[in-house]
Amino acid sequence: MTSNKGTISGNNLIIPANSKDTYVVTYNAEDNAGNKADSLTMTITIIDNQELFDLINRVPDSNNGEYPDGYFEDVTNKKDVIDDKLDVLENAETEEDINKAIEDLNKAKDELSNALDDLNSHKRPVITVKSFESSNTDKAWANIKDKLTLKFETNKPLGS
Repeated sequence: MTSNKGTISGNNLIIPANSKDTYVVTYNAEDNAGNKADSLTMTITIIDNQELFDLINRVPDSNNGEYPDGYFEDVTNKKDVIDDKLDVLENAETEEDINKAIEDLNKAKDELSNALDDLNSHKRPVITVKSFESSNTDKAWANIKDKLTLKFETNKPLGS
C-alpha cells in the first residue's frame, strides 16, 4: 500500500482512520503451484467527518432576528448543499464519482465555513439593561422633564 507517507506491506493492512489521506492498495495473490493472479488495485480516501460535522453543528437552528436578512438564508442554503453532496458521496459507485463527490464536498465545506464567518460578523449586537434610574417618584413612569439614566452592556462594541 502506498500513500504520500510511504509504503506499507503485509498480509493484514490496517489504515489509520485518523489519517486523512488517499491510499492506493494493490492486492497480489499466488497459489501453492506458483500461479499468479492478476493484480487488483484500489484507491481508498479517508476524509475527516468530524471536522465536517463540527462545521454543520455551528449552523444556528433559527434566525430569531439575530442576523440581517440574507445572511442566515445563505448559511442554511450552503448547509443544504452539503447534505446533497453527502448523499451523492454515499451513492457514488466508481472511483471517479467518489473523487468528484469528495472534491465537491470539500468546496461546499469551504463555502459554508466562509458563510458562517460572514454570518457571525453581521450578528446584531445584544443589549442587556443593567440598571434604570428615574428622578420621578414613581419609578415605573417618567414625565417630560424627568431625568432618566439607563446603563447597559453589549456583546460587541457599538459605533457612535
